Amino acid sequence: MFGTKEHWKTVSKEINFITKRPVYSVDGRNHGESPHSNEMTYALMAKDVKNFCAQMNHDKVCFMGKCHQYS
Repeated sequence: MFGTKEHWKTVSKEINFITKRPVYSVDGRNHGESPHSNEMTYALMAKDVKNFCAQMNHDKVCFMGKCHQYS
């Protein structure tokens, strides 16, 4: 049902090849292999990304992803 980082594998490899920079594919909260939680808000997902960046010791990043609109 939810997306997974595996969908970005080809794009990630191409971006890495072109930019020569590390590229990380991360499953968002309740997506793919990420931990699942009853709580899911944009604020919590943003905090998850911030925590990932801190764990990787990155204080300046660029990111892209797919947003979902839930009805």
